[in-house]
Amino acid sequence: MMVGSFKEAKEASPELKEWAKKFKVQVENKLNKKFDSFEALQYTTQVVAGTNYRIKYQVGSDQYIHVKVHKPLPTSNSIEKVLEIEEGKTLEDAI
Repeated sequence: MMVGSFKEAKEASPELKEWAKKFKVQVENKLNKKFDSFEALQYTTQVVAGTNYRIKYQVGSDQYIHVKVHKPLPTSNSIEKVLEIEEGKTLEDAI
């Protein structure tokens, strides 16, 4: 596995979709918005000191955002957190 580069995007599995829900409050607070829906559709990963995820969320009927999340190594005593948010995305936009 190559460290540092993002991998090819994959469809979000049921397990990833459930895990990705936990970032809704962080995203809403950073954007100062509330979303009626917040469903992970696709994701890609990057191995660093832990794993960075880029996740494509559907947040409205035809509204999408891309969110970069960091999941630290279990031994780091750090928390999972939102690093970046890109608004105004479409379903077709690559993550």
